[in-house]
Amino acid sequence: LVKRFRFVNERFSLNEEKNDGWQTDRGRIYLTYGPWDEIDDRNAPVSGEPYQIWFYRGIKEGKVFVFVDRDGDHEYRLVHSNVYGEVYDSNWAQTLESGYPEFDTDM
Repeated sequence: LVKRFRFVNERFSLNEEKNDGWQTDRGRIYLTYGPWDEIDDRNAPVSGEPYQIWFYRGIKEGKVFVFVDRDGDHEYRLVHSNVYGEVYDSNWAQTLESGYPEFDTDM
C-alpha cells in the first residue's frame, strides 16, 4: 500500500510538491484496485480532449474506468466505469461496447 501511495503521488499529483496524487480520481482508483492491466491513452475524435481507459481484466468479468482531461490541466476526471457505485455514462458505455466488446460495460 505504501508503494501504491508513493506511485500515485509521483504520477498523478497536480502540484509541484507531488503530494496530492492520492486525492485525484486516477489516484483513488489506483489505490483501490492496484495496477491496471492495460491503458488506452488517446484524444477523443470529436472534442479532442485527452482521455484514458484503464482496463482491469482480472477483476470478475473485467472492469473499466474512463478518465477525461476536459480542461487540459492533466487532471483526468473519472467519467465512466462499469463498477457498481462508480460514475456511469451510457454514452461511454456504448463507445466501449463498440470498440471493446470483450468488456461488459453494464453494471
